Amino acid sequence: MTLAGIPDGVREAAPALLMARIGSIFASTPAAATFSWLGAAVVAAAYWQESVQAGLVLWLAALALIAGIRIAAAIAFRRGVPKHWPPARWAAVVSILNGLLGTACGIACYWLTDVGEQYQLVVLCCFVMAIAVGSFSSIAYWPAHAAMYVPIFVLIAAGFLRMARPEGNYLALGTMLLCGLVAYMARSLGRSVVLSMRLSIENQLLADRLRGHLLALEQANLELTELSATDPLTGLANRRRLDARLDVEWQRSLHSSRSIGLMIVDVDHFKAYNDRHGHTAGDDCLQLISEVLRHNVRHGIGLAARYAGDEFAVVLPGADLAATDVIAGRIRDGVVALNTSIPGVLREVTVSIGIAAIVPGFRSSARDLVAAADAALYEAKRSGRNRVQTAKVTA
Repeated sequence: MTLAGIPDGVREAAPALLMARIGSIFASTPAAATFSWLGAAVVAAAYWQESVQAGLVLWLAALALIAGIRIAAAIAFRRGVPKHWPPARWAAVVSILNGLLGTACGIACYWLTDVGEQYQLVVLCCFVMAIAVGSFSSIAYWPAHAAMYVPIFVLIAAGFLRMARPEGNYLALGTMLLCGLVAYMARSLGRSVVLSMRLSIENQLLADRLRGHLLALEQANLELTELSATDPLTGLANRRRLDARLDVEWQRSLHSSRSIGLMIVDVDHFKAYNDRHGHTAGDDCLQLISEVLRHNVRHGIGLAARYAGDEFAVVLPGADLAATDVIAGRIRDGVVALNTSIPGVLREVTVSIGIAAIVPGFRSSARDLVAAADAALYEAKRSGRNRVQTAKVTA
């Protein structure tokens, strides 16, 4: 909640609510402008006589100009031109335009009450009633609505008062009572319309905010899932993610009859390295080796993971034994190169790699592939370390 005691949702919805209110007025402007001009044309036809022709033509021309301006403003509002206009400025524009229409019609009514016959007054009163009904298209914004009908009622009442007929006073009183009734009805309906708009906008804002929270929660869950499947020291996949990916790729390869390669990488004499140089140096060593793995394994195709303390594993979907051997050789050479490119950091650390590849069959399992790569790794260590050893696996 809060600023100045106003709920956050209401405060946030206020500009959008005002724009929606103005938009509802502009949406009906073309029809309302055309309707008001046609009504004025009917009045002009009823009053058409030589003594008032010039005034009627001038009145119709003024109404046509005002109608054109109102329609142009409605089009500009719909297109958002000019840009960055605040809602309050658009509210002022619609109020001024409605006021111009109301004043032009009111002046004409004041003038015509003194020159017409009884049947012509009936036509004029029908026109005023029609304008009053048409003004209800502006009830979403009270100032704009009042700016249209108040000048008409006030000026025609004044016209009735100056009539030489005894019924003029009664007509003026009835006009002002009708003005009050229109004001009351419009105010009541306007509140209902604005409340409906406000609830709609606040619901939309709430839905948007909820959607944003859900997206943030989904992103947080993805990040949490990623963290739970990532080794914190090296940034590679952890053992859980490796096992899950190996199972998935095994099933895919089983159905597509394509090969899948696996290598297990072990840091040679890592325990002795750790004991001699300390755990910080050991961590640095593992991080550098993980970068070599990441560089040589294509992201999105293969998966490099930390398998155990100083062991890594790489799953290579679609790779046969020869392709797996090539990548393993690059990794071994990359680790050797680190000893010369960063002098004194690794202090002649090397890796031994056991590799295996197989086209899965229904009699074999992913465990067979892991066991073969692990056996090849131990063979590489027995054969002198710092080498790649291949294993033969049958499906």
